[in-house]
Amino acid sequence: MEQFEVSLKKIIILDEPADEYDLWIAHSNTAMRSWKAINLDDKVQVHQLWSALRFEMAVVDFFLNHFVFPQEAKQVRPGFLHCFLLHMSC
Repeated sequence: MEQFEVSLKKIIILDEPADEYDLWIAHSNTAMRSWKAINLDDKVQVHQLWSALRFEMAVVDFFLNHFVFPQEAKQVRPGFLHCFLLHMSC
């Protein structure tokens, strides 16, 4: 649920948060159809959203693309792989 809350907070700073939220709810049965109706301070409401959306691929993809993959990309230094391959060839 913590990752879901982080993702909701990230949506707020996007240029078009409603468009991203519409992707999240496209295949779900959540009653919260409008982005403007969401109150991130209401823990009960956030938990209900999490229950309805936690298995939605759009939500999972959003979290992976904004939090997991960017961090992994920063871990690889330019030239590191080249040096690593040179050492393996010896």
